[in-house]
Amino acid sequence: MNCRYVRDRLVALQDDELPESTKRAVAAHLAVCTLCRGLERRLGRATPRPFATLPPALEHKLWADLDRAVAVELANPPVARSLADRLPPAGFAAAGYLALLLVVFAWGLHNWSEARDLEARIGARPVAIGAVARNAGPLVTIPSGEYRPASWSPTEPR
Repeated sequence: MNCRYVRDRLVALQDDELPESTKRAVAAHLAVCTLCRGLERRLGRATPRPFATLPPALEHKLWADLDRAVAVELANPPVARSLADRLPPAGFAAAGYLALLLVVFAWGLHNWSEARDLEARIGARPVAIGAVARNAGPLVTIPSGEYRPASWSPTEPR
């Protein structure tokens, strides 16, 4: 057996993953080859070992303690809360709804007031900007300082 073959199997040997026949052959090579044996020792210091097992008496006590703790939890289940307990009181919901209604009402009142002011300023007459309105009645012209186009592009002045 050559050193390359053994070195490729050293990790598997330490993890106890080799079949018995290969394990015996690798162990026989390690008994005679000091280079591979040194590599196996260095690899053993770098490779973490599996967790140690507990003594049977301590393991039995651990499982018994766990069983008692689970039994206590199962004997006292948490109290299930109803949906009504999880929701805020009805007063909070009603106050929130009322506040929302007031905001919407104030916004609508403001828009209605703005529309009345605009109607009063124009006088409910047809409006034209640089053109003649086709409707009958006096023509209202918006001064150029108050007129703003419906769209804006970065090349146009504000």
